[in-house]
Amino acid sequence: MKSIVTKLALIGLPVLAAAALAAPASAHPSTTSSVRPSSVVPASSTADCPLGDLCFWVDANWIGKMGMVSGNNGSWTKFAEPQCNGGTWNDCASAIYNHGQYSNARVFKDDNGGGGGSCLPRGTMWSNLTSHYFDNGVKMNDQISSNDWVSSACP
Repeated sequence: MKSIVTKLALIGLPVLAAAALAAPASAHPSTTSSVRPSSVVPASSTADCPLGDLCFWVDANWIGKMGMVSGNNGSWTKFAEPQCNGGTWNDCASAIYNHGQYSNARVFKDDNGGGGGSCLPRGTMWSNLTSHYFDNGVKMNDQISSNDWVSSACP
């Protein structure tokens, strides 16, 4: 844990996000609950998404900064991203990739799994969320606020 916190400090990730790395284990094999920067420069392809993570981009077609989560997250407002309106990943993702190793990812319009959701089977890559909808009919682009992982099949 100490080396992770040291690395986070070196790249300028806030200490609060480092505390999230110590979050209790979830059902997902990768138990951290955090958004980590992909690199110093913006990611430009799904190849930058680590195995086991749900990755998402500020802009469609894998353009702009990439964020990634590896655990259940009841609110993406806790993850800072200056390129997003409001300064957090909440309601910011325009492309998404489930590079999960074991589980399917679910994303939700509202915090804590509310407001409609969508399930992304492992390997799902959506380059433009304006073409995808939550189960309540709302377009997903710039509307994702929380996520979790499930081992059951997506409907």
